[in-house]
Amino acid sequence: MTGPTFPASETRKVAGFTLIELTLALAILGLIAVLTLPRVLPSRSSTALRIAAYEIAALLRDDRASAARTGRIVTPVIDGGGHRVLSGVSGRIVDVPPFAAFGLRGSGLRFLPDGSANDALVVITGATAGYGVRVNGFSGAIDIVPVKP
Repeated sequence: MTGPTFPASETRKVAGFTLIELTLALAILGLIAVLTLPRVLPSRSSTALRIAAYEIAALLRDDRASAARTGRIVTPVIDGGGHRVLSGVSGRIVDVPPFAAFGLRGSGLRFLPDGSANDALVVITGATAGYGVRVNGFSGAIDIVPVKP
């Protein structure tokens, strides 16, 4: 006994997608990803600036602690031309991204043995974001603040 036969006009359809349909679907997904990901993900420059600000704050906190521990004045170096900050004690260096505008607002930066410091703001700005590492002169507190680019 043989199975049922179908007339030539009633061919049996196989379920599934054709190669053209799959290619078109992948192309549309790729186009959506290209258009939306830059808006969803933070820009590389903003992230690099934020990382540099946190590293500079950590270096300055170490220098402040060294001033209190040793009883000596500690003066970190803010090298705007070299895009880096150098510790006044340990020789540690924090490099600032070369695309950023970088500098010190204030008369200088030094930490005194009593925990105080000079009022200062280390500014790092890029095209879309900016951060400042603020040093409170009275308390020596160091924090990160947003700055207009």
